[in-house]
Amino acid sequence: MSLPHPFDRVRREPLRAQARERVLSHLDVIEVFNSRTTFRSDNEKARRLAEELGLPMGAGSDAHSPWELGTTYVEMPDFEGPQEFLEALRQGRIVGRSASPLVHVVSTLAKLRWRLGLRPKYTPQG
Repeated sequence: MSLPHPFDRVRREPLRAQARERVLSHLDVIEVFNSRTTFRSDNEKARRLAEELGLPMGAGSDAHSPWELGTTYVEMPDFEGPQEFLEALRQGRIVGRSASPLVHVVSTLAKLRWRLGLRPKYTPQG
């Protein structure tokens, strides 16, 4: 089980401390860098927790738009199966950059458009 952005103060529904404590013993991975996390110290706090627990560290862009894809990832050795994945992740190197705080504004506007029924129309490509 992975714990994504555990200390992000800007998320709509952050994981409360009590819930976080209940799941700690079940974790395999903690996300220590999320490019959409606004405050760097929130990612740093996640890294300290992973280090304290001796858990592999993950990262992600949490992309909500095409231009965010690939902004954050983990370079790691090849693996086969879940256990090898965790070992490869331990050897991995986090690559990424923080997104502009404006991505949250764009995401909020996109959700509003969706709720208002202003969904994009897709056409099949031949």
